Amino acid sequence: MSKGEASAPSGPVEIRVVRKGELRAPDFHAGFDDPERVVAFRPGHLDTLVGNPHSDNDDDPAQILAIQSNTVLGRIDLYKSRATLAGERLNILWGSCWTVPERFRSTMAGLKVFMKWMSLIPPTGAAAVVGVSQVALPIYLKLGWTAVPMPRRILLRRSRAVVDRYIGFAPARPIARVALDVGLGASAWLASRGRPASDLTISVESTPPDDLAELFTHRAAFDGVVTEQSPERMRWLLEGGFGVEPRAERSLIVARSRDGRPAAYALTRVRLFETATHRQFKNVRIGGVLASWGVDPETHAEIYKEGVRRVLAAGTDAVDLSSHDASLTDRYRALGAVGAGELAFLFKPGRESPLADERFKAASSWRVSPSDGDNFFP
Repeated sequence: MSKGEASAPSGPVEIRVVRKGELRAPDFHAGFDDPERVVAFRPGHLDTLVGNPHSDNDDDPAQILAIQSNTVLGRIDLYKSRATLAGERLNILWGSCWTVPERFRSTMAGLKVFMKWMSLIPPTGAAAVVGVSQVALPIYLKLGWTAVPMPRRILLRRSRAVVDRYIGFAPARPIARVALDVGLGASAWLASRGRPASDLTISVESTPPDDLAELFTHRAAFDGVVTEQSPERMRWLLEGGFGVEPRAERSLIVARSRDGRPAAYALTRVRLFETATHRQFKNVRIGGVLASWGVDPETHAEIYKEGVRRVLAAGTDAVDLSSHDASLTDRYRALGAVGAGELAFLFKPGRESPLADERFKAASSWRVSPSDGDNFFP
């Protein structure tokens, strides 16, 4: 028997809801035994959790812990946010970092944490999550969640990760890379061609300008459910993070019309993945446009294309083209972008929520983006 097994906790599993105010204490988790580092946060992660701009009360739930004999078995983090439906605000409780180490899974800690989260769903709102793994997705669906798919395409720019994964004979890899990268480079060049319309002025902003709120209001004018954006939340996305190194490169691109008013925006991210997809590609730089909007479909398409162009220029190996609006990404199919499944937005309505209506099971009843929840941070 190993030392870890000999010291395994015993007794009843306690489920504890941690409030945001409690997490302000930097040593809050120090009182727990944490052999599997369940609550060993990287620098900045807790600051991001506590700094959620849509949470205005220190009593808001921010984390759920499973504890046995003072040992942390598992956790899930919670982010309060909002959506709008016909002008009415609905509270959304996002889940993040649902974690239970393998040695503790026989305690049912993961399910107990999850069910506690479900008990905290705002009665007239919903719980939600974006970007769950293929392993976790069936669990959510079996527990009665609804999936709103965001179709995903991948535009490959460099072949190294794919060649290294599938060509076992190492001396052949450089030749294969060169041959493939010629074709991929041509596709990337075609995807980067063109510039925004001449009546638009493009800038990269280090922080969201206040008048960007005009576009968020425009985005919310929809006969369905719209996940809420704000300049404050956009700033949180740009400045926050989970402490993963190297830090993701992030950009906010803003287009303005001739009168100086904001006409469109795109939020991009480029990050290094040590392991990407279920195919286990290694050390891949992947970028994408995770949020965008425009005053009309043509302007929206322009800013999305500008975001992709800048992501390609950042030296990415691939561009993740995930969007709830397939019209933005379909054009890249002709340039070699291949289907790669879906990025799922999942929700569970509260007991009195209007979102329990059957019509909200249709993707057309939603306006969501890949930046929702915590999906922008990892």
